[in-house]
Amino acid sequence: MHIDQSARISIALDILNSAPKADLQHYRTKVFQTFRRLQNLSIIINRNESSPVRDDYAVSTSFTSHTSSPENDNTLHTSSLRETYPPPSKSGDDLPAGTQRAALLKALEKNREKIEEYLEQPEEEATAAKPTLDEEDYRIVDFIRGGGSSPTYQDKFRKLLGERDLAKEFKEWEFKTYEASRVDSLVQNQADKAPHGNVMEFVEEHDQFVNKEMARRCVRNGIKLLVIEALLKKYLQDLEDPITRDAVLVEEPERRDTECVEDKSSGISALLAFTSSLVRRMKYEEIADFIELLNHPRFSALLGLARRKSDWFDECQRLYTGKYRRNRSELKAHSFRGPKPKKAPNKEHQRANLLFQGIQKETLQVHQFISTD
Repeated sequence: MHIDQSARISIALDILNSAPKADLQHYRTKVFQTFRRLQNLSIIINRNESSPVRDDYAVSTSFTSHTSSPENDNTLHTSSLRETYPPPSKSGDDLPAGTQRAALLKALEKNREKIEEYLEQPEEEATAAKPTLDEEDYRIVDFIRGGGSSPTYQDKFRKLLGERDLAKEFKEWEFKTYEASRVDSLVQNQADKAPHGNVMEFVEEHDQFVNKEMARRCVRNGIKLLVIEALLKKYLQDLEDPITRDAVLVEEPERRDTECVEDKSSGISALLAFTSSLVRRMKYEEIADFIELLNHPRFSALLGLARRKSDWFDECQRLYTGKYRRNRSELKAHSFRGPKPKKAPNKEHQRANLLFQGIQKETLQVHQFISTD
């Protein structure tokens, strides 16, 4: 049976109106996003504004009361919502102080223009690097260079591309070897404290890693990036339900012929390339909160940049991986020299050999003389 849009909205509002508080708390992210959208569409009106308010459309933005207003049974009070998701603040006081996720968001916000400038380059330029025939794995070379004392933006970006590429290779190896995935388990449970034994086994099994410890760190950094991307993708998919899509089309009708749920999450790693130390220090348990804060209206420019540059970033990764494969082939060709040539004896060895041969000759002559007698 087909249900028209008006009926669906009415059903959704009835469910929301009768839902227990505990259920609303469980979906607090969606509730907050809906609340902010209704405010932007002027469907929710602040009672503090001077404009007249119709009771049947008003939702109180007072954050002090937990009970219904006797004058208006339709009023929704949002105190619990305010505790978890405060409105945007110009001073940034709404961010949880002393946390790595807050420090990371502030760093991204502060450097957004410089980051965006780098991400506007053509993909070939963004991933360019001088060729090297270092015996170390190319990705580890980039990892060490990008983590040095004064890396350029290009060094940092290539470091991240190497981390992602190596983490993806590890994920494939782990699934083939154990039919398991460390990345997938962390996406399901960020509090998973299982040891990283498989990472070390992967590193030891591959001879191209000269510096095993750096290779291990590179893989672990890449794993965290893949987890962040997967959780952001899931978060965005949860938000982009049919009702939200219809609301989006009211403001952005040009998106009518496009898929609403798109894989536009990889671009977040493009931004994180330039704040790698803060990403490394952020615990897995903080990632979900980081993503929720990233979806706060204050950071809409950051999230928009990440989604807009996802296709660009995917192409950068493809180019980087292709260059790495070619570099490995060149390295193997360069390192193959065939059988080692015999070393020429030095002069001391030559004199010793001649002396020994002379003694042997004289000894043979003496034996021959004795035998003739």
